[in-house]
Amino acid sequence: MKEKQKQQKLFFVSILFMMLFSFPFLKMANKNVFVFGIPLFYFYLFFVWLLAIIITLIIVDLRKKKVKQKSNE
Repeated sequence: MKEKQKQQKLFFVSILFMMLFSFPFLKMANKNVFVFGIPLFYFYLFFVWLLAIIITLIIVDLRKKKVKQKSNE
């Protein structure tokens, strides 16, 4: 049951980030504004990309930790 929940979380996260990389969100970030000297569009792309990697890592890493705990018992 837990494995199924992890798969569902990963599926939800992938759908969420596909939406964040869709045209309407990219168009909102495509402005002549700078964040820390970086254009907003590039800042948005790399921030969302980094966020996707971190959240996926957390979900996958938690799965590995629980599998290791069960095998040690």
